[in-house]
Amino acid sequence: MPLGVRNLLLSILLIAAAAGTFVLRPAEDALEDNTGTAGSERGFYLLDAVFSGLDESGEVVYRLAAARIEGSDSPEQMSFVDVEISYGDDPDFPWHISADSARQRADQATLELSGVVIESAADPNKKATRIQAQTLAYEPDRQLASTTGPVSLAIGENKIDAVGLIADLRNEEITLESGVSGRVSP
Repeated sequence: MPLGVRNLLLSILLIAAAAGTFVLRPAEDALEDNTGTAGSERGFYLLDAVFSGLDESGEVVYRLAAARIEGSDSPEQMSFVDVEISYGDDPDFPWHISADSARQRADQATLELSGVVIESAADPNKKATRIQAQTLAYEPDRQLASTTGPVSLAIGENKIDAVGLIADLRNEEITLESGVSGRVSP
């Protein structure tokens, strides 16, 4: 094939390809929606993530594990799914915390937990304790949990329902706010 004919065919093919991409490209509105420049936020997510809280000497105090963590470029808030908070093998802190979900604002040290269960470790010398709440604010560094909503507390076979709770887990002090009722065996 002569060089001139080959160049002419190649030019026609390139023009046809350019025309095809012009015809097949999305409309302007759809293009803006797909680029993410029209007011949408970029973000990140982590799967099966584990964070460690450290003390002043760099020792691990607690671990926060989540099946999924989501955040955005503006670090105002992070969301967690299937949360587990544990304090390792510390015999002085026998609590395990689980929640269906959690949120944390960047300017706060408090986790806002939903679908919460706090359980004491199985110590044969103590009765097992279990706290359940729909929502709960938890400060991992201070080991302090609180809620103004309904809460259920079980200590061994004893069960108490209340509205509002402050639980200082470090010192094992639990205060029920109001509406306290339940069954306590002697």
